[in-house]
Amino acid sequence: MNESVAPARRLALRLGDDLDRLLESPDLETTQPEVVVSPPANAALELRQVAGLTAGSSMPLGIGAYQFGPSDHGRGLDLGDPTDVGFTVAVSEDQTVTLHPSPETRQAVRVDGVHIFEPTVIEVDQVIDAGSARFQLAPKRAIQRRRRTLQRVDRAMALFEPDVPTPTIEEIAAIQEAHPRRRNRSPISRLSRKEVLAEDPVAQHFVSVLRAHRAEVMANRRLTHPDPEALLHQARHAADLAWDCDRTHHAFAEVAIAYGDEPWQPRFSHPERVPDGASTALQELFLAPSVPQIADLRRGPLGIVGDRNSTLAVARQILVTVAVRSAPEDVALMVMADEEREADWAWAAHAPHAQQRFEGALPIVFVDDVDQLDGDLADPLLEAGGFGTILLSETVDELPPICPTVMTIDAHGGATVVQHENHTTVIGATPIGLSPELAASAMSSLVKAPPMLR
Repeated sequence: MNESVAPARRLALRLGDDLDRLLESPDLETTQPEVVVSPPANAALELRQVAGLTAGSSMPLGIGAYQFGPSDHGRGLDLGDPTDVGFTVAVSEDQTVTLHPSPETRQAVRVDGVHIFEPTVIEVDQVIDAGSARFQLAPKRAIQRRRRTLQRVDRAMALFEPDVPTPTIEEIAAIQEAHPRRRNRSPISRLSRKEVLAEDPVAQHFVSVLRAHRAEVMANRRLTHPDPEALLHQARHAADLAWDCDRTHHAFAEVAIAYGDEPWQPRFSHPERVPDGASTALQELFLAPSVPQIADLRRGPLGIVGDRNSTLAVARQILVTVAVRSAPEDVALMVMADEEREADWAWAAHAPHAQQRFEGALPIVFVDDVDQLDGDLADPLLEAGGFGTILLSETVDELPPICPTVMTIDAHGGATVVQHENHTTVIGATPIGLSPELAASAMSSLVKAPPMLR
């Protein structure tokens, strides 16, 4: 896309004008590929819904095109989230995956934090942000029948982020020799951002290294806190995969509550060697897209604010996360709800963590109405370290002021996550929730084939 036209495109989209008529641009593709109605079972790729109030679903992607979100033609493959943003994914014979944003909602679709206005090739592990839902392209998950002994080692990698290697003197010389600069350019000519990067092969090499480093860091962080589809996979194969996060695990009692974008500040091995031509590209890469927003239940109460359906969806996801990842000897699950709301938690009563009590297990309590916090119960539940407490509320004012993490869900399915201890606020996050059916299914699988207690 011509960079001088891009701002006009974005402005026209905000104003609601007919973009094609306004710009008369032939390079903006408006035709959508023909949609496949029934995806094949032997597909090599799948699109997983990793965030949203009804996350956890996945769709196999064979050769063809698949539509997600609302569909005017009745052929949409709706993954269950109430997103108002549609898009189409097309898979070619060589397994190239192309995202086609809906003509009506191009401005609302992002890939790894970048707004998409035209058909764009996406890679495995990239995250698509589409309104009130986020999706991730991934290889189709194979059924596993034995415990992955290296799983904890892989997840521990997220604790250590190595320095980004800057080019050595020898590498700079080799790159410059292989790609000599053009010297016949007029000194008064102005280069675009892309041209500046193309003119500096050393900067181009460094940006590619930094991009790969960021992708690895994001993958490790997402692996440390599995998305709902991965949790459901662990529950379905609980005997081999569940209860992998005990009290010695670095992520014990940590739960992902949303996906959001946050600043990323990598360390460089030799900052003085960062190429000047890479400065603009570096500014774009210093935002980590779709990072799991974490609440450590040992640090104090977690407050979830919003309408009841939204807060319940997130609470279900947290309860399933704890039940699948930690054993009853490490955590105990409890729910505080009045008689009118007990039916919404009936599925959780079957969890082994709710039926057995082990000495030393961390009690994790879900309070389905902050009005339940009265009398002598309030102090121990709100004290950091003694309990892991999740408070559901319709307004922020009802929460106690000592909550270190508060997530507020708006009427459109978006969320704001405030971490008081870190003094950070993530706006425009996507909460992670589970439907009652998926939560009950995960708990049923866990009860039928529980792992052996260690």
